Amino acid sequence: MKNVLEWLEATVAKYPDKPAFSDTESSITFRQVYDIARNTGAYLVEQLGVDRTPVAVFAGRKMVTPAYFLGVVYAGRPYAPIDASLPDKRIEKILENLCPMAIVADRESLEHVESIVDELAKSEGFDRPQIFIAEDISRFEQVACADSNCKISESAGDAVVLSQAVQKKQMTAHWRSSQQSADRCP
Repeated sequence: MKNVLEWLEATVAKYPDKPAFSDTESSITFRQVYDIARNTGAYLVEQLGVDRTPVAVFAGRKMVTPAYFLGVVYAGRPYAPIDASLPDKRIEKILENLCPMAIVADRESLEHVESIVDELAKSEGFDRPQIFIAEDISRFEQVACADSNCKISESAGDAVVLSQAVQKKQMTAHWRSSQQSADRCP
C-alpha cells in the first residue's frame, strides 16, 4: 500500500463492519468512515475543483473527525486540523498563514469559526474561504462536473482525476493570481 487512502480501501474490503473508532457510547465502522470520506471528498471537488490549496478542518475530538480529514485527502488537498478551543487570535494567525480556500467545520464549531472568518475578512489581503458544514457535506452522494473526465478516482493513488487541459488552466489561473500581490494569499 502506498498511502492512507489505499490502506482504508483495503481495510474496508476486508472488514467493512468492523469498528474503526469507538468511544464509550458508540462506534463507527470502516465502511462508514470510507463513505463519509468519499462523500466529503466528492463534495469538495464539486464545489472547489482541483488544486493543492489547503482546507482547514474544525471538527473536535470525535469518532467521525478522521473521516473528514480523509475526505479532504480524497479531494486531493492537504488539510490542517484546527482546534476551535484555541484563542481566537491564534486561530486568526493560523488562517492568515494557511490561506485556505475552504473550511470544513462541524456544527459545534460553525458559529465560532464564522465569527473569526468574518473578522479576518475585514482585513486587507484575506480572501474569505468558503465554509462547509462537515455533517452536511459528508452525506453528499454525487459528483457533477463540467468536464466529463472529472470523478473521484477508484484507485487511491490519484485522489481526483481531471483532464490535463482543466488542470493546466487551473494551475495557470492559480499562478497568475499569486503573482498579483505578494501580500495576498495565492
